[in-house]
Amino acid sequence: PAAEFTCGQRSRREQTKIVGGTVATVESHPWVAAIFWRSKSKEKVFRCGGSLISACWVLTAAHCFPDGSLTKARRFSVILGKNMMNESDPTVEQTFRVEEIILHDGFVQNGESFNNDIALLKLRARSGQCAEESSSVKSVCLPPPQQNLQPGVSCEIAGYGKEKFGEKVF
Repeated sequence: PAAEFTCGQRSRREQTKIVGGTVATVESHPWVAAIFWRSKSKEKVFRCGGSLISACWVLTAAHCFPDGSLTKARRFSVILGKNMMNESDPTVEQTFRVEEIILHDGFVQNGESFNNDIALLKLRARSGQCAEESSSVKSVCLPPPQQNLQPGVSCEIAGYGKEKFGEKVF
């Protein structure tokens, strides 16, 4: 059973992330998920970011799974509450295996169009429970169905990236 989250709530405790070259806190975007792929040599490789939309579901991009419907979910894991790629903090991070990957039926992996570039990851529950709400793990609010944003409306994007060109992902 999934716990009920209150979406869109930010925390005040500070840990750092980089936003547009400036420092932000992990608690300012506690819904950001880090998606990792396990290579054949068992190395964990950062693949994409995503957003926790409920205790057991992460929203991400379909292009993160180049094998499409042949993608093996068991080779993926999701870390919630992760502050930086090169550091781990088991006191705040929650790690889950991926149980299922659902790609949008209309997504075509051709490198030319990003139409329908959306996917859902179902987290594999641990001890009957998925993500637990904390100061560094919360769900994001989804827009109402059929909402159309007008041109010029400000939006906020959060994820993992590089501080400078050529550096490792943080």
